[in-house]
Amino acid sequence: MKVTSKEEMGLRCMMRLAERSAGGRTVTINDLAQAEGLTPGYVGKLVSLLGRGGLVKSVRGAGGRIELSRPPESITLAEIIAVLSTQATNSKRVPIVEAGKAKNCNRYPNCNLKAVWGALAAIVEQTLSKVSLYDLVWGNPHSLVTEIGGSEGPENSRILTATIRKA
Repeated sequence: MKVTSKEEMGLRCMMRLAERSAGGRTVTINDLAQAEGLTPGYVGKLVSLLGRGGLVKSVRGAGGRIELSRPPESITLAEIIAVLSTQATNSKRVPIVEAGKAKNCNRYPNCNLKAVWGALAAIVEQTLSKVSLYDLVWGNPHSLVTEIGGSEGPENSRILTATIRKA
């Protein structure tokens, strides 16, 4: 899985927003930009995307601020990445999740690679869906994935699995 800089910076801004909001502090675009070493314009674009995705809301006016739209326990890493990934990019990357969903493999009649991408995509999606913004800021997301292994599948193929433990 490749994570774009937009996704990485958006995740970092969400983490910073959750952390500062919990302390009762008002958070502005300038605060996030300064804390993350980004330009206010870039943070503004990220916040706009996150707002359209329903993850943050802006309060305008003299006491203007940015807030999470829901508690950090109910916002998953999968949701944040999905919102930040919605705009088309010029990148030629094919996310593992998308590669695993391909309808057919036009290079080979019996394409086992698609099965591998599909299994890997399922593990990635499952993991991202189990880790909340709260886990990232105050928890230990490393403890959520307790086991990654495999089992025998049809015709002696290997099936990748991951065991996710929700703290």
